[in-house]
Amino acid sequence: MNDILLNSYFNCIGQKINFDNSAHLYIKDIKGSYPSFILAYLFQHNNNNVLHILPDEEQALSSFNELNTLIPNDVLFIPALYLQDGQAHKYYEYNLQQKISALQQIMNKRKKIIVSFYDAITEVILNKETFLKHQYVLHKNEGISYQFLLEFLHEYHFVKSDFVYFPGQYSVRGSIIDIYSYSNEYPIRIELKNNTIDRLSEFHPSTQMSFRYVDKAYILPKIENTDNSINVSIIDYLYEGDCVVLKDIALIEDNCSNTELKRLSKEQILLSLKNKNVIEYGLTYASAEMNVATKLLPQPLFAKRYDDFVKHLYQQFQNGYVNYFVSQNKNQYKRLLQIVEDILVQEDIKTDEAEKLIQHFSAEMNEGFIDNECKLAFY
Repeated sequence: MNDILLNSYFNCIGQKINFDNSAHLYIKDIKGSYPSFILAYLFQHNNNNVLHILPDEEQALSSFNELNTLIPNDVLFIPALYLQDGQAHKYYEYNLQQKISALQQIMNKRKKIIVSFYDAITEVILNKETFLKHQYVLHKNEGISYQFLLEFLHEYHFVKSDFVYFPGQYSVRGSIIDIYSYSNEYPIRIELKNNTIDRLSEFHPSTQMSFRYVDKAYILPKIENTDNSINVSIIDYLYEGDCVVLKDIALIEDNCSNTELKRLSKEQILLSLKNKNVIEYGLTYASAEMNVATKLLPQPLFAKRYDDFVKHLYQQFQNGYVNYFVSQNKNQYKRLLQIVEDILVQEDIKTDEAEKLIQHFSAEMNEGFIDNECKLAFY
């Protein structure tokens, strides 16, 4: 059901959003969780990355969670390492791992949706050349000196421990070397045989048990930008043809100019958007070559007035709309169907079955909306 709906909806969205390289669009009157469908469409119908920049971390995490249910396994989140006052984030180490992992995947041209927010985007990062210089790639059946590998780990300040639990640690047991790279979600186990990589595998740090064999692994140390002469943002890691989607960037003010932490200004961020495909939405926009209108309405509020909700669904159905209840919990949908069926009987509304009035769409959405152009409604 999800794939059929998405493909149909993407065709409708595609008739509205169509641009050549370096185009700059502003989509007006966005409602609810519609931006997630735009991002999913851009990802599915172009062989490029899509970067979604939101005003704050809360909105970015909401977008990340929604997209993970629409495009599983292809969504990255880039967090901030520092707070607005310049102090290190309390989850600094975890956030650094997320950031390095995301940059590594972008550098290796893995097509992804990347979600972030203004404070994270304005943090200055290493340029591509320096990033690649620190990256070491291991391949199965590759010849490598046991001693060289240990010297590499020592040179890049990996910490030796009995067991590997956190990024930046490594352990040695005979010819087996466990490494927790900052670029990986899970640590890597390297099994050597006569100075050759016999096996590479990922393992759970909690159980120390391997669960997946791989043919290639990236080793990246803890790399942080300490050069204040560098003015590079995540946008500079994108490739030609990649798309940047921004919400309300024209309303965002530079809020970190009074701290010692160097950040890029909004002007520098906007300048980096040149030669990129850009879509803006929200209350206002910085610039645009074309305005795109929508016919969206917010989800009506019914509170617990289920009889009004069912009448609304029936009216929508009669007018040719397809209604969807959005939830990852199938049981919630079943309970709603039972309520709808009971009210249909009470109101003596003629319909074959409740499932025709409202269908199930397995996903996560923070706000519903009605698309009057495509005749779809999400609740």
